[in-house]
Amino acid sequence: MNAISIYEPFSRLFREFDRASDFGFRADVEESESQYRIRADLPGADKDNVAIRLENNILSIGAKLERGGENIVHSERASGEFKRSFHLPRRTDAEGIEASMEKGVLTVVVPKLKSDIGRTIPVR
Repeated sequence: MNAISIYEPFSRLFREFDRASDFGFRADVEESESQYRIRADLPGADKDNVAIRLENNILSIGAKLERGGENIVHSERASGEFKRSFHLPRRTDAEGIEASMEKGVLTVVVPKLKSDIGRTIPVR
């Protein structure tokens, strides 16, 4: 067997991994009665290199991952700048958004407005 055929399954696997990670980082969005919670995996990211912005009901999360070393001969870990955006419903409390980061997981909590069910307007 030649070297190319031995490593082909691994090459195919890494091509699939690269395609899956093209969008940035992996995240889960959870909804409860009072809030949305976004958890994003950012292993190796420093919280000072994470930016969160809300504009026009779109929550954008960006992170910069710097990896490297002088003697790396093979690298599979992603590095660079990554960004994901999440479209939020209009009935969210933009002022109440909080974010924290622990063990490489960013958690963003987006509260829902308390008057989420609307209100009745009397006719006078």
